[in-house]
Parts: sequence; structure tokens; C-alpha cells
Amino acid sequence: MRRLPLAVTFVCLAWSFPALAQATRTWVSGVGDDANPCSRTAPCKTFAGAISKTAAAGEIDVLDPGGFGAVTITKSITIDGHHTLAGILVAGTNGIIVSAAATDVVTLRGLDFMAVGAALSGVKVITAKAVHVEESVLTGFAIGIEVLAPAAGVAPPQLFVRDCSVRDSTTADVVLTGAQAVLDRVRLVGSPAGLDAKTTSKVTAHDVVISGHASAGVSAEDTSDVNVEHGVVSANGTGVLAATGATVRLSDVMVSHNATGVSGPVSSFGNNRLAAGNTATGTPSATLQQQ
Repeated sequence: MRRLPLAVTFVCLAWSFPALAQATRTWVSGVGDDANPCSRTAPCKTFAGAISKTAAAGEIDVLDPGGFGAVTITKSITIDGHHTLAGILVAGTNGIIVSAAATDVVTLRGLDFMAVGAALSGVKVITAKAVHVEESVLTGFAIGIEVLAPAAGVAPPQLFVRDCSVRDSTTADVVLTGAQAVLDRVRLVGSPAGLDAKTTSKVTAHDVVISGHASAGVSAEDTSDVNVEHGVVSANGTGVLAATGATVRLSDVMVSHNATGVSGPVSSFGNNRLAAGNTATGTPSATLQQQ
């Protein structure tokens, strides 16, 4: 008889273990509840509620339209909302913070970021191996997408932005510090500054529109290295600005209707259109041969 309570205890514990397990795929809904298990039939309400119930390298999917709130990501994960309106509406804070391990990969797809009032960054990357931002819109943040400098001895995070629009930022659309980044089919418009690459950042921007910035559309600072291939840089204070020690290369880029077209050590592959309505065109520092 003494063994019976112990046996019953083991049975109860065994039944409780599955409830603690994290799912590979979880779901959120505009009419969900964070008390739910985040399953397809019992979705959660917010990304923050779902992430604790999602396994590393898992995926959070959006079932139907809604605003799903800010979230801090600390592991490899995908958040996918591209089949519906997947909103992240914040005031006075960041939209998504990525503070993961240096080996983690994060994918953010099909999200609509909107800031109300003095919000901070739409996507703020502190640490990760790679962050992919795809098919998303970021509006009204101080900085649309921001990558901070890596800690000493840590490899810089890689940022991949595809098919995105960043607009109406109050400071700059994309700010990279010591990062490696590729921007493909990206629109940066209507902010004080567009793409700002700092310290040792290495950036390639392809098929981009960078327009309507009061200061520089593309800015390379310190010893950063920026390549812009096939795009339009128009209606900015300075279209392309490179500080001493930085490197910018242009290929198949229309630099038009800026107060100053190009300034600083900006090299051209000879296939760009620079005399296109700029108040002061500027002169490329070098003409590069096609390889």
C-alpha cells in the first residue's frame, strides 16, 4: 500500500511533461489568447505570448489580421505573417529586438511595423548570426532597422533585407554599425537620412530606391565599405556621401535631383547617371573598370 501513492505521483508527472514541451510551429490570431497553447485551433494573441511556447528554430505563423505587439527574440526563430495583415504597433519602444546567440538565425517575414509617437527602432539587432527581414514595411520609427556594434571577439551579425519599405523615420531608415548587410529590392524614403553605414560595416545594396532624405541618401562613415548596384538615389540633400577612409562604389545607379549628387571617395564603374538634375553634381573620386 505504501507504493501506491508513489506510483500515482509518477503517473501524474509523466502526464504533465508534454504540457511543458515547446512546439516547432505555433500560431497567433487577432482573436487569440496568450493563455492558449498557441496551437492552430487555440492560437495566442501576441508574438511575446507565442515565443515562449515555440521551440528554438521553430516558427510563429499568423492566422488572421491583428496587431501582435513587440517582442524580444533570444533564439533562432521565424515569424511569418505574409499571408495576412500581421501588425506590430508600438509607442515609445522597439518593435522587435533580436538579442540571440551568435549562432542563431532569425527570419521576420511579411510584417507591418508602425510606430506611434516617439518609438525607437522597428527592428533592433544586438546579437545574432544572421537576421532576415523580408516582405515587410516599417513606418515612423526613429530608426527603421538598426544593427548595433558587436561585442569584442564576436563576429558581426549579418543582415539580409529583401522586398521591404522603410519610410518616414525620424532619424534614419537603416543604421548599421560594424555589420555585414545585403539590401535587395528595398525602398528607403522620406526620412532625415537613408542608409547610414558606420565603423567597419560592409554593405551591398541592389535594386534600391533611396529618396527624399534631408541629409544623405547613402552615407558611409569611418572605414565602412558600401556597394550600390542598380538603383535610384534621388531628391536627397546629398545623394551619396562618403567620409575620408570609407569606400563607396556605384554601378548602374541614377543619382538625380539631389542638392549634391556625390561627395567624398565615391567610385563609379562608369555606367552611372550623375548629371541628372542635381544642383551640384560632384565628381567621382575614381572610375573603376568592369571585372
